Amino acid sequence: MTDRVLCTCIWCLQKSGGQGRTFSRSTRARHMKNQRNTWPTLENTPVSQRHLVTSFAANTITPLSNSLQSSSANTLLLTNINQDENQSHDEVQSYIISDEIPNEDKSEISGSEENEFAENHPLLDDEEDEYSENESLLLEDEEGEYDETDPLLEDEEDEYNEERDELLIDDNGEISDDLNKGLWLFHLKVEHNISEVAFEKILKSLEIPGISLFKLQKLLGNIIPIKPIIVDCCINSCIAFTGELINKDTCPYCKESRYKFNKVARKCAAYWSLKDSLQIQYKDKDRSKILQYRHNYTSSNEYSFGDQIGDVFDGVHYKALVSSGLFSDYRDIALMASTDGYQIFRQKRDDCWVILLINANLPPNIRVQHENLIISALIPGPKTPKNFNSFLRPLVDELKQLQEGVQCFDSLTERTFILHAHILSWSGDIPALAKVMCTTGHNSYKACRFCSICGTYCQENRHVYFPLKPPAGTSENQYDPKNLPLRTHESYIDDINVIKYANGSSHKRKVQERGVYDQSILFELKSIKFPTSFPVDIMHGLFENIAPSMLWHWSGTFFKEDHNNNTDYVLSNKVWTEIGNIMNINRKNMPLDFGRPPIDIQRHSAAFKAEDWSNWVNLYSLPLLQNYLSERYLNGWAKFVHAVKLCLKQNITMTELAVIEKLFLEFVTHYEREYLQNDPARLPAALISYHYLLHIATSIRNTGPAWATWQYPMERLCGMLLPLVRSKQHPYTNLQNQITIWTQFSHLQYKSEIYHKIFGKGLEKSINYSENRVFTTDSAEEELQSPSRKYCMDRVEMQRLKAYYITALNENQLKSITQSVQKYGKLRTKNGLIINSKLSNRKGDVARTNYCFSAQLLVDRNAHRPNAPIILEEKEFFGEVQYFFSHQYDEQWSMLAYVQWVRNPQPSGHGPLKFRDLGAFEVINVSAICRSVGFLRMPNNEIYIIDRENRVKFR
Repeated sequence: MTDRVLCTCIWCLQKSGGQGRTFSRSTRARHMKNQRNTWPTLENTPVSQRHLVTSFAANTITPLSNSLQSSSANTLLLTNINQDENQSHDEVQSYIISDEIPNEDKSEISGSEENEFAENHPLLDDEEDEYSENESLLLEDEEGEYDETDPLLEDEEDEYNEERDELLIDDNGEISDDLNKGLWLFHLKVEHNISEVAFEKILKSLEIPGISLFKLQKLLGNIIPIKPIIVDCCINSCIAFTGELINKDTCPYCKESRYKFNKVARKCAAYWSLKDSLQIQYKDKDRSKILQYRHNYTSSNEYSFGDQIGDVFDGVHYKALVSSGLFSDYRDIALMASTDGYQIFRQKRDDCWVILLINANLPPNIRVQHENLIISALIPGPKTPKNFNSFLRPLVDELKQLQEGVQCFDSLTERTFILHAHILSWSGDIPALAKVMCTTGHNSYKACRFCSICGTYCQENRHVYFPLKPPAGTSENQYDPKNLPLRTHESYIDDINVIKYANGSSHKRKVQERGVYDQSILFELKSIKFPTSFPVDIMHGLFENIAPSMLWHWSGTFFKEDHNNNTDYVLSNKVWTEIGNIMNINRKNMPLDFGRPPIDIQRHSAAFKAEDWSNWVNLYSLPLLQNYLSERYLNGWAKFVHAVKLCLKQNITMTELAVIEKLFLEFVTHYEREYLQNDPARLPAALISYHYLLHIATSIRNTGPAWATWQYPMERLCGMLLPLVRSKQHPYTNLQNQITIWTQFSHLQYKSEIYHKIFGKGLEKSINYSENRVFTTDSAEEELQSPSRKYCMDRVEMQRLKAYYITALNENQLKSITQSVQKYGKLRTKNGLIINSKLSNRKGDVARTNYCFSAQLLVDRNAHRPNAPIILEEKEFFGEVQYFFSHQYDEQWSMLAYVQWVRNPQPSGHGPLKFRDLGAFEVINVSAICRSVGFLRMPNNEIYIIDRENRVKFR
């Protein structure tokens, strides 16, 4: 254990009744320094408290001459260091971090000598150094806020840290079983957001000796030494005191003081080290192998063809960076950054900002799992930052280190290498990216970050809009959507240089003309190119902006003046009520992998989230509007839906990318012609979101498919962070602590030995399922799952089964076939999707059906011609699964499905396929089943097949 000495600071004297308390030397040094900072002279100490110092000194201090005789010079030097008012902050920090004295002193000072001197001479100059104060003064500042530097609370940390070898480590130097169990419970607390009070009760009820929440936190921090880097910021979140602002004592914007008292910051932002995270990951052999995804992807034959965009590495931007010399090592990390603000409370009174990093070196299927998300920074509210560069400075400084390279140990090769990491793209909604890029935002004349189109100001709404063709009576320029005045990295630099040398009224005018008000700090990174590195986010642009605005058009609520809403594309309230009822009735008819079921859009559109708008656009809008919206409007909307569906594809071919560009251009042209109508009164319809449609194809070409850069991971993260805040008085400190623990647990998996000791039992997956629960064969990728039961097939079902074997085996004469089968309720496809059957629909009308499917089968094109040669072709069928079953024939097991087919599906005008009833039954192999579909039942008894695959028709 660490040598302990007597601390006689006023807090220790007060807490121990005048006896003092024993701590490590570093703790005592910190207490003395805090005391001197709090009360510079004895006269500052309240009179009622001075007796603690004087009475203790009178009883314990021996003559100085005697102490010098019994103590070495180095011991006296240590005491002087602890009490020297000029001791530097770095020296104190080194004490706190190491919990030991500096190396040069360590070799010369014996622990017994120092302890003896400390006990006999706790105060060398008590009249100057020892003071007292009410303990409550340390717990609250003038505003009643918690003082995070309170030594009394730090005492608890030091006591546990000093007893770590006794309490946290067993005799063999390993974590005890009780602590492993405690960490497992601690992980459950974090995973399910259990309160501290409830967790302490759980620990108490389980009677695990010597375990507390605080000890578990300390142990986790010792195993994964990732801690937040705290940076002072303005109380109103205007700036962070970094870079050229680091020595400022007041905010240059709101003039608020930086400190409360004694150089204690009033508010702080938190950062978590990316470098430490990557170094920890590469120390794990399995993780190091997974991080080679980027290298494996770019080394494949498909990548060399360059005919599709399947990931960020297919983008023009990444390939240009590789050509410039970046990503030369196969272990270099490609990152994607994201920024967004969210309300920390549901009352929406505090605006908190998060910077998220996504590791593109991970495969797409695990890339955005919550344990792989890297929270880089938490910027506290209550207001939006005014100088975002100052908040980005700590992150950019670290990225510049990684840009040049840092040493890292690769456990896979067991060698040290130089690790580089670069950000490929930075995504966010329009306001967030305006702050990151230092542009003037969406309500300015040069709001588009991709081109220099100049907006048109609307005096009535006091807003700027962006039509390609200005309304009649205005003098703004007209723009060709096929030949927009594009901005480049060099043009951004030119604009910044113009702004820098302008001043006064000229500066304001230049900012308005150029659309840039400052130089973004991201220009310091080699991998960031303006505007290429800032893709269009389709989640915000398409689903949270365009989709609801089109609904407002069709419902006649877009414009303030009623006469502008009296157009032939407006549908009556009665129509929207019918559409809403259809959506509500069909809630259970949509499969689970569609996500949220359809919601009555007429009543609840205000509560729609991005997922609801996405489903409305892609799945429901065309079949539901088909019988109500006139042809020319429906045809224009169908082009938009078709383009959106192509954007959502996992892999986009270059041909499809050209189609996306063409369709969005045609939709924007259609929108301006039909909805703006060249009317100045309808100018507010020309939102910037519609203009950004013209840049989506270029954005995908530069930075990869839309799914790689959209904001869904950030939105999901903000939703996960929201319930973590439990403290109303100190929410940001509370959230910082929760994120730190979350990050530490996320990295615990890279300490494989410890991880398996804690979670080993949970990681062991039993594969000895009984046959009546799960069934598969050696050659199959699918799996049949319970509910299950024995079943004897009837005569009709046996006929279908024999027909299957005759076709599958190409045999006219079959051996004896048993009627006994094992029925199953669910199928897990080779893609991991779960498809139910009517057998598993136990809850009837309450449960979602999830048993409608699409299947691909080989059929004979000449089946209707008996003498013609057999020509097999693949054809798609739709149907409902009655049940799945396993069957053995000729000593071979098969996984089959008894299905009922859709009868004669027909294409609709612009929507998906439709039919009226179901047809024949048949037995098929489960390998033919591709995916789930939904059956949308209409009032006229027509049923639309709702499929995620692109089936949009337009003229």
